[in-house]
Amino acid sequence: MELIFRILNKCIHSLDNKSENKLIKYFYAKLVMILTGGVRNNYYLKEENIGFISKARGAGRDCLNIYRIVITSEKKLFEKIYLNNSSSLKKCLKFYDDYYKLYNTFGIKIPQLLGVIKSKYATALYFEYVNEEMSSVNYFHTGYKFVMNNNIRKYDEPKFTDDYLNELYLLKPYKQLPKLKQKYGLNNLAQYANKVLKSSRLCYNHGDFNKRNVIGEYVIDWDNFDLYPEGHDLSFFLVISYKMDVISASEVFGYVDEYTAENQNAAAKECIYVLLLLNCESYIRNKEDELLMKLIGIVEKYVGGSTHKT
Repeated sequence: MELIFRILNKCIHSLDNKSENKLIKYFYAKLVMILTGGVRNNYYLKEENIGFISKARGAGRDCLNIYRIVITSEKKLFEKIYLNNSSSLKKCLKFYDDYYKLYNTFGIKIPQLLGVIKSKYATALYFEYVNEEMSSVNYFHTGYKFVMNNNIRKYDEPKFTDDYLNELYLLKPYKQLPKLKQKYGLNNLAQYANKVLKSSRLCYNHGDFNKRNVIGEYVIDWDNFDLYPEGHDLSFFLVISYKMDVISASEVFGYVDEYTAENQNAAAKECIYVLLLLNCESYIRNKEDELLMKLIGIVEKYVGGSTHKT
């Protein structure tokens, strides 16, 4: 079934903006009907209620990478289809089952999960549809409120196993470590990163805090919600905000100081510097960039004075 999803997703991406084609809409509606068990009497799946979201495409391997609006008598819903054994589905449901209400008490706006249809192979989730403007200003203001929330950081599980670390290094930006060693001569970076990450608290993070997942004041797409090193969302958020020219390099370090000031947490700050460097290598990739150069200088001192290759 996973292979079928991969083939379908390749076809879906090849459609580009042709999703308004009536024939495509018809066959996709039939596909959803089959995957979700053919629940024809459920209003979620009635074809007259379906509309594609313009240019809405995902990149996941265990869900269908095209999203639809489902129009009911009361509201619009956002539809997403997952394989039943999908890790994304499990993470998303864990968030909504165990943390959604809690996060709302922190003043974070999150779309409600309003419907779940499960069949033999796939599960369809139906969320409150959020139709607000996406902008760099919204991203920064909503993101700042989210990543700086001290209440969220208190919910952690401090066990950091070797198996977890090995899985972590398969993810972007963590898999950038070998490239950093080759490009900048940080010869002991891997050992240093192991030490730093293992000494970090594990905290629940959104996991994919990019601009597409912040709509107005809402944070959407909780498919990557999981335990990560403290500052995972923060470091990604700061690098993306810097890349969009919303904040300067000096402001990045100011927000790191603000984040770690409450508990004077030196270990967290050290971990965040490593994560910032990895995110810079992932999303900026300019060897002359001001933030990247400053981070290399900081990490070099921590690593033990490795010679920087120019």
